[in-house]
Amino acid sequence: KLYLLGRHALVTGNFQASDRIYSFLLKLSTSLSEESFLCFSMLRHFSHAEESMTSQGCMGIPVAIQRLKIAVSLIKSLSKRLRGSDAGVWFQSQFMRLRVDFLQLVASLREAVAQIRLTGILPKKYTRSRNHMNHLPRCFVLLGSRYMSFYKHVGLFTSQQSKSAIRTHAALCLFVASAIARAFPDVLDERSKVLSGKVMEASDATDSATVPLADSSHPFSQLMARLHKVVFEDMDVGIDVVVRATAMQEVVECIAKAPAPVPRDIINTMAIPRSFLQVHGDADHVSLSSHDDVDKDGNDDDDDGDGGAEQRPPNIFGMGRRHVEVQSGKAFRIHVVGKLAPDFVRKSKIEFNTVLIHYRIIVSTKEDPGPHAPQNVQDGNRDEKAAHEDDAIIDEASEAAVEGTCGIGVSPSGNFAMSIPCDALRAVGKYELATTMGCRDIRGGEWKLLLRDGDDSAAGCQLSINVVSPSSSSSKS
Repeated sequence: KLYLLGRHALVTGNFQASDRIYSFLLKLSTSLSEESFLCFSMLRHFSHAEESMTSQGCMGIPVAIQRLKIAVSLIKSLSKRLRGSDAGVWFQSQFMRLRVDFLQLVASLREAVAQIRLTGILPKKYTRSRNHMNHLPRCFVLLGSRYMSFYKHVGLFTSQQSKSAIRTHAALCLFVASAIARAFPDVLDERSKVLSGKVMEASDATDSATVPLADSSHPFSQLMARLHKVVFEDMDVGIDVVVRATAMQEVVECIAKAPAPVPRDIINTMAIPRSFLQVHGDADHVSLSSHDDVDKDGNDDDDDGDGGAEQRPPNIFGMGRRHVEVQSGKAFRIHVVGKLAPDFVRKSKIEFNTVLIHYRIIVSTKEDPGPHAPQNVQDGNRDEKAAHEDDAIIDEASEAAVEGTCGIGVSPSGNFAMSIPCDALRAVGKYELATTMGCRDIRGGEWKLLLRDGDDSAAGCQLSINVVSPSSSSSKS
């Protein structure tokens, strides 16, 4: 009963009560197993971290980060103990790491805003303070995308309350990015303005600070909507910079003290199922020019806390890298084979009917600037204009990438295989084919699936493609 009461206190934001309950449960260590002791210790440190935030605000960030890192260390120890069982703590590990990153960004934002408020002037160009202010909106937007990627990976196996909590955290990151762009538009460069402008447009369109409609009734979502309407909706550069910095500092303090939504599944030690995936070239269209980098002994060195419930069949499925060679101007095919985890259907809370393979081909080589390049590029001390030119080159290469999605039904055994037709690559060079695995449920929602290998199990399979001219290919043959 105490355990259930502690869970209810943790999910409802009563972190001081949950801290006391888990501390009391730890005193019963003589009657606890090692796994239970590690689990209660992890929850106690997490409760203490959130309690320090709600009681001290931004002043409690150092303590909160320290406690969360201790909790992550305990999760690693617990994952070793749970290996080989049907339990895992990957969900807790990823959620707490994202929380640590958010608190570190909030601490950086508070320091930058405090400097503006105390000096009464905006940071000058080409200074470290200016660079920090430029990077902060981008960092919060990227962190929000990481929250949504995490949501896509665990949404099939978690409760609706947990999914709502993760979406709210993602909306909070976008809200902070939008707030920075509205409070200090005269500090951001063009790239940050474009990125933050998209967030602000979505915020104005929904009038709820980018909070999804399904989560708008959550108290934290209502707080963001209220702050957006009262503080940032009518803020512009005509307001004194000290007033803007003071308002931003108060908003940051308010966000830090508000109890953050906690997913219910943070106390659930269910392992997230991991599937197998392999990508290789078609022998009729490409030349296998190198070896496969898949680990041949089939070992799985996993520290992400999945419990290691499923073992990968050696030399058959798994994440790997192959090197293939194709001729420029000639279409080719890529074969994909895979297998869903044995307990995938049993653990999924939403029925699905299609497996999706998302693929993207991008240029992997960068040209040498050469002796005739500008001196600022050779020295590495590039000014803002040169940096924007490089960004434009990178964006142009990204736009030229080939990407798409293929879907296929799954047999009762979970095995599947498909062939992906790829358009001709006309430019000679080296490319990278990145593939990720997902599924589509019966309602049309799309989710991402974890793969069975490595620490970054969400990265997918990699395939190196070397595009050569027809003349060089014929000379080799």
